[in-house]
Amino acid sequence: MDYDILICGAGAVGASLAAALASAATPWRIGIIEARPRTAATNTDTAAGSFDDRGLALSPGSRQILADSDVWPTLTTVANPIKQIHVSHRGHFGCVRLAAAAAGLPALGYVVPARALGAALFARLDAAAIDWHCPATVTAVNQTATQVTVNIETAGASGSNTQQLTTRLLIGADGSQSQLRDLLNIATRSKDYGQTAIVSSVATASAHTDTAYERFTDSGPLALLPRRDGRSVVVCCLPTEQAAAAMRQSDSDFLQLLQQRFGQRLGRFSEPAARQSYPIRLVQAQEQCRGRVLLLGNAVHTVHPNAAQGFNLGLHDASALAALLSSHAQTADQDPGSAALLSAYLAEREPVQRRVVQFTDWLAWWFYQPHTLLAPARTAGMLAIDKLPAVKQRFIRRLSGLGGQQWPA
Repeated sequence: MDYDILICGAGAVGASLAAALASAATPWRIGIIEARPRTAATNTDTAAGSFDDRGLALSPGSRQILADSDVWPTLTTVANPIKQIHVSHRGHFGCVRLAAAAAGLPALGYVVPARALGAALFARLDAAAIDWHCPATVTAVNQTATQVTVNIETAGASGSNTQQLTTRLLIGADGSQSQLRDLLNIATRSKDYGQTAIVSSVATASAHTDTAYERFTDSGPLALLPRRDGRSVVVCCLPTEQAAAAMRQSDSDFLQLLQQRFGQRLGRFSEPAARQSYPIRLVQAQEQCRGRVLLLGNAVHTVHPNAAQGFNLGLHDASALAALLSSHAQTADQDPGSAALLSAYLAEREPVQRRVVQFTDWLAWWFYQPHTLLAPARTAGMLAIDKLPAVKQRFIRRLSGLGGQQWPA
């Protein structure tokens, strides 16, 4: 057997799983298959599309997972704490204000450049005994009761080369458009929200004071996340046709669009960075596990970004799987792809996954419904969270992701 665990996809979730396994010092032989080449042009050495110029909002629970994997120390110089969160609905009364100090936490979250996270994860993996197959594409998957056989195609100076690998557990962490999921003919349920997220960053006339803003509008949410350099990451969700037009706008017109949607709470916006766009869809795999193959991260559940839960959910899934694998390594069985281990993982994580998917999907419906009768209910709900200490504390606990908790049923 070539490997005990083979991870297809070295994006944020796949690399985080590999880092967690490396830090747990398990006896497993681990390999990674990544379709994109690793570039050494800069110090950020990133292989996957998830490591771009976006700013990721990590929960305190996610920060602890990265700390346990020896990844967080590298990020401390670039991570910015979120000490307050301000949630509002444009044109409606009421808001939600959350403060880390009131909850006894050092921060409600942390904003980390995705590119910096990729560099930190890859540096951790380079220090571990993990094999890389990169760039390589999976072309076929076959499995028996005891192993999975994976055919990969690699490109080199002399042309393409086909190689066959065997493993006892195959992890599919290759994103929303998972090729491994397609090769296994695993169907998906999907919902197109008809929206596109435009990601950029801006300078603001007033200091962000480590505050994250989420402003819901009738056409989609707008989030501002505080960066370490004083700028703010912007995530502007628009109907797809409007987003396409916004991507073509001049910088001044784009700033005007953001200002009109956000208001003047941070003063005038200026110095917009380059824009990137991402279609917003809900994608759920109808099967998460088949035999010795387990899907992870966006390959299983791609959710709306309105509550910044997507990567945090995938990271918690990876952490739970790594913990089970580490514990299982001490048993007499020592089979990382055993049905008992994978069943235990699904029993632990599927309820959490359902809650997060339902919560983000409900938010998308709740704030975008044009029906005027819902407006008073939305206002009352926001006031209840803001004014009732017990409700606010419960909300913060779930938002923080501490103790593995993510959103109540």
